[in-house]
Amino acid sequence: MQTGHDYSFEDYAKYQDDILNGEIIMVYYENYTDLFISPDFIANHNNFKLNRPLIYGGFCFSDLGNWPQIMTNTAGASGYFGFDWSVRTNWNAWWNKKIIASLADTSESYVTTAFDWMNNDLFKNYWDNQDNKIVSIRYYGDSDLALQEEKISNLYNVCDITIQYVGYYNIQADSTFQSEDNYLKMSNTRISGNFSGTTFTGSFTSNGSDGPKEDQIELVFNSDFSMIMSVNWTKLYKSSLWGVVNEELNFSAINIPLDSNYHPYYFDVGYRILGEETCNSITMFSHEKVTEHSPDNWIHTLDHHDCDEHSMIQIRLDKE
Repeated sequence: MQTGHDYSFEDYAKYQDDILNGEIIMVYYENYTDLFISPDFIANHNNFKLNRPLIYGGFCFSDLGNWPQIMTNTAGASGYFGFDWSVRTNWNAWWNKKIIASLADTSESYVTTAFDWMNNDLFKNYWDNQDNKIVSIRYYGDSDLALQEEKISNLYNVCDITIQYVGYYNIQADSTFQSEDNYLKMSNTRISGNFSGTTFTGSFTSNGSDGPKEDQIELVFNSDFSMIMSVNWTKLYKSSLWGVVNEELNFSAINIPLDSNYHPYYFDVGYRILGEETCNSITMFSHEKVTEHSPDNWIHTLDHHDCDEHSMIQIRLDKE
C-alpha cells in the first residue's frame, strides 16, 4: 500500500528493521522517496484480536495478494473490505459511506451484518473505461459482523418477573380482623410475548389440575434497552387443592436498570433493583387472597408494603 508519507532519515532509523525485513518498501525517485507498507507491517504493529474491528481497505488493489487473510487471520480483525483492482476515488468513498451508514443504522428493527450489505441491492462493481475492466468490492471475514449489537426486541420473546417485599396484610376471618407482616416473594416464570418497538406484551395461561392461572405483563424499555421504564403486571390465580383460593395481584413499577452483573442461567438477560431502593420504583401494588375453607373464609388484603435489604424487583428475558 502506498502511504503518501514524506520520507525522512528519522523514518529509516525508526523503522530500520521493518525496512530490512521487506515490510516497508522504499521506492526512490529523482526528487523524492515513496514508502509502501505491506500487510505484515500492520499486523506486526497492531493486535486486533481483542476488539475485533472491521477494516475498510480503502486503497487500490486492497483485496489482492494476502491483504484480506493477514488483516483477519493474522492481525485478528473480524472483517475486511477491499477492491480487486485500482479503484476510482468516487466509488471508494461511496462504498465506504454506504457500508458505515448501513451497518450502523439504529433506526431499523433489525441489525445489518456485513453479509447482508454484500447481498443488498447496491452496486458492488462498476465498469472502468480507462482500464477496460470491471472493478469490484469484496468482503472477507465474519459474515455475521455488525457494528451494533442485535436488538433485544429481536432476540427475546419470553420474560419472567419476581418481586420480594415486606407486606403488611389485614386478615378477615368471617367477622374477625387482625393484621400481620410477612416477608413475601411473588413470581411467575416464562410469560410468552412479543415486542412492538420498545414495548414487550406477554401473557401466560394455565388450566392445570390445581386450577386456572393467568398473567398479563407489559414492559416498556428505553431506546437502547438499558432500562425498563415501566412494568405493569396482573396475576390471577384460582386453586381448589386446599379449599377454594382466589388470588389477584396488580403491580406496577418504574426505572428498573439492566443488571450488568447478571449471570445468565435459565434466562439470558436480567433487569434488577435491590434493597431498600426497591420501594422507590414501585408505583402501584395491590394483592388480595380469599380462601374459602369451612368453617371460616379468610381474606388477606395487602394494607401496605415496605422494603429492606432483601427486597427486589427482577425481570428476566429469554427466547423460546
